[in-house]
Amino acid sequence: MICQNCQKAEATIRITRISQGKPTDMNLCGECALELSPYHAKLAKKKQADLLSVENLLKEMLHEQGGAIEEVTEEVEAEGAVCPSCGLDFSAYKRTCMVGCADCYDSFGDLILRDIMKLHGATEHRGERVSTPPAPTMDMQARLRMMKDELEECVANEDFERAAVLRDEIRSLQEKMREEAP
Repeated sequence: MICQNCQKAEATIRITRISQGKPTDMNLCGECALELSPYHAKLAKKKQADLLSVENLLKEMLHEQGGAIEEVTEEVEAEGAVCPSCGLDFSAYKRTCMVGCADCYDSFGDLILRDIMKLHGATEHRGERVSTPPAPTMDMQARLRMMKDELEECVANEDFERAAVLRDEIRSLQEKMREEAP
């Protein structure tokens, strides 16, 4: 469809004007729409300003901290890096942001620290450590019953490590109950 104003360019914008209660449609090219519609002129200026601000933002990001370009170069060079312990390659880490083992931190080193810094703003804990709230006081007998039930379940599921921990906790609780008994 040809622009109804200039009769030259392809019409890409439809403007509807309401005059005396009746709508009138005009099919216009982008340039004619800018001339005839104050809304489109304002919109074009805003888009241009947004593009400029995005461009400036990208420039700032690339030059922030003295060398984002070097960071990208390092990451490209590290693409072939593989953790010798678990076999995780760097590209798999970048896709998931999850390491495979403790040795991945040594294998990928500064690249992981850089990601942590980007996500959290620091590589060390800053601020208050939140302690776990104390468990509500529970009747020792009820707690003992729950622990014994859990112990039986662990043995049935062959979770012997957890069973050993529970066994020791049960013994400790039974001793405490004996000491407190009159």
